[in-house]
Amino acid sequence: KWIGEKILKNESQVERVLKDFRTIFFNNEKVFSSHEEGTFLQKTPLNPKLTSQLSSFIVVAPAASFEAKKWPVKKFHEVIEKLLKISSYDIVLLAGKDDTFCAEFNQITSHRFHNLQGQTSLLETQIILSHSSLCIGNDSGLNHIAEAYGIPVITLFGPTTPYFGFKPHGLKSRYFWGEVPCSPCSTTGKKACVQKSLVCMESL
Repeated sequence: KWIGEKILKNESQVERVLKDFRTIFFNNEKVFSSHEEGTFLQKTPLNPKLTSQLSSFIVVAPAASFEAKKWPVKKFHEVIEKLLKISSYDIVLLAGKDDTFCAEFNQITSHRFHNLQGQTSLLETQIILSHSSLCIGNDSGLNHIAEAYGIPVITLFGPTTPYFGFKPHGLKSRYFWGEVPCSPCSTTGKKACVQKSLVCMESL
């Protein structure tokens, strides 16, 4: 495994989040729930308006704090179309109000696809994630939030490495990392890419 894991032996980002919450709430049973995999944040009831629209659903989170960490939109588009074809899940897309590139997903016409980009607060986003069956996204906060609720994730790494403590830790979670020679190029993905294109993300 990459040397960073051997040197840093970092706890996961989710473990850090839960540790902070335990300090704030003193393990209040109203905040935490436990099952065979461990302790997670307690779910909050889903908005009745959304409950009427959704049953079992997968969240897709195509945004990230830096451009280099974003998997190409067309690839997310392909994944959504395939999930709609081969499964019975609804697909919910979550992103911030500034992630206007998500308008491209409006080309998907299925009634089972729900583009909520810019329509939810952080709390509403957390609640939706807590009721999802899976979250697919880049190396970003939404995947960490989903795992804090015990939701399995698929995380996509390019310019960053899973071994800085950001890889998913759940038993059913998975990650993909291109592992091209120039990756990782920074701890956060903020550094400008020196290649002609983002081969680390495009290779996934």
